[in-house]
Amino acid sequence: MEPTAGDTETPMSELPQGGFLIRKSTMIRKNESKIEDVYKISKKALGTGAYGVVSLCVHRDTKQERAVKKVAKKKIKNMDRFK
Repeated sequence: MEPTAGDTETPMSELPQGGFLIRKSTMIRKNESKIEDVYKISKKALGTGAYGVVSLCVHRDTKQERAVKKVAKKKIKNMDRFK
């Protein structure tokens, strides 16, 4: 049996070069709060694109700066990708 990556079932031979595997569940945590309750969102856009507008936001508790993209629901073809 081939060794696996940590506690996952992914064989080491299938890991990307460098041996680091990123999963959606590792990076994204479900949050039931309204985004405006967690982040203070700037009204000034950092950029715009075909699907939405990117703005600066600041976490209300940690003061960590991030970028947030506001996407119009009518532009989303597969809503399950965003859940």
